[in-house]
Amino acid sequence: MDTPRVASCLSFFGSTESSSTICFSPTVLWRGVCLGMLLVVLSGGAIAQEFFAVRNQRNQKFPIEEANRIYLLAAEAVKREFKLSRPVRPRFTLVLGYEGNQLDVNTGELRLAKWDRKVFADGVILFCMEQMLTPDVHEQLLRRTLLAADATVAVSEELARSEREGETPPIAAASAGHDPGKK
Repeated sequence: MDTPRVASCLSFFGSTESSSTICFSPTVLWRGVCLGMLLVVLSGGAIAQEFFAVRNQRNQKFPIEEANRIYLLAAEAVKREFKLSRPVRPRFTLVLGYEGNQLDVNTGELRLAKWDRKVFADGVILFCMEQMLTPDVHEQLLRRTLLAADATVAVSEELARSEREGETPPIAAASAGHDPGKK
């Protein structure tokens, strides 16, 4: 004797002339529910992405949602300010319960005695700036800076040279409409 199979049906109503009904066997329905739950779990992990690590030495309470929001807003501000084409996502560890507030680029740590949103936002901005600069770009900037320093002469050096040689230093022309006799 066969037992009747139960099917779950969904009805979709379009216009008054047409409607559709889809029926699923319990096995297919169960697989669909499991797949849907798996997708929700996996996408939830992507939404709750960890932008920075946290080491909470004294188990202090702090608003992780606010910290994530500040992180994203600070990174976006740096991106806009420097007209970058890709998002900036600095990597660092937030250390809560430290003796004072410090930012250490060598260890990649933002150390706070207690949660402080202003210091945290400042730290995120500084880490963005520090990590935006690749070693190659840093070397280029260093080279350009030193070349420019070698190619320019300070005004005080030019005046000292002119006085040694007995020359009168050149005076810039007065701007139009400027009367040196007026006070």
